[in-house]
Amino acid sequence: MIQGVINYFKCLLNLSDCKNVHKLLFDYVEGNLPTEKHAKLTAHLRDCPLCLEYVNTYKLTIQACHHCAPPRQEMPPELADKLRTFIQKEL
Repeated sequence: MIQGVINYFKCLLNLSDCKNVHKLLFDYVEGNLPTEKHAKLTAHLRDCPLCLEYVNTYKLTIQACHHCAPPRQEMPPELADKLRTFIQKEL
């Protein structure tokens, strides 16, 4: 309990570390991050309840979309790459 409160305040004081989480989120959730970046983000999530909540909400959103409107066919790899590039650039 106390560690959770400490981590929450650490997160609030170090929001600059959290700004980059959203840039990596798509690749993190999809399992496409390089091993080192994945490990660093996982470590950050262990200490940052706000980012962990953000990631969990993102995962739930993806699951809900797949459940409510499953894709009829696989997205072409070229389109997936363009979408990933757009997300990383714009976010």
